[in-house]
Amino acid sequence: MKRKSHSNTLVDLLLLAAMQMFMMVYLDIRYLFLDTIVTGGDTASWHAMADHLKRVILPEGRLTGWDMGNFCGYPNFTFYFLPPFLLAVLASCLFVIPLTIALKGVIALGLFLLPVTTYFGLRAMDYRFPVPVIGASVSVLFLFNESYTMFGGNILSTSQANSAT
Repeated sequence: MKRKSHSNTLVDLLLLAAMQMFMMVYLDIRYLFLDTIVTGGDTASWHAMADHLKRVILPEGRLTGWDMGNFCGYPNFTFYFLPPFLLAVLASCLFVIPLTIALKGVIALGLFLLPVTTYFGLRAMDYRFPVPVIGASVSVLFLFNESYTMFGGNILSTSQANSAT
């Protein structure tokens, strides 16, 4: 019984690694490391919000603020979830990388973590082999769903593949 558990875990890990490799190759992660702004949907304005957070809001000791650079004034982080932007700003400061690259990394992090978190979520719900790894693979199918480009979740609505300098 113990040996079967180890072999099941090994199969799960290999399949999870294969899913990650597939996504890295398909999405061509080299583009994550270019100093460009992601475009498509709201993502171009995300860079302006992250920049405003880094340059103005955080130095003033606040987590929200009014940004005149968007829609003749916009309450940044009233309608957008703050933690990913904080993570991008923190990464750009700690690792001394451009904010554009840090923001793309945080956007991609959500895509790459979905299969892993799906797997561990199903494991936490006491589903047995092979259900968690099947669930993780279905989450990859969800990521590649092209039937909508808004509302988040899939690759097209989370981060368009276009980049602009």
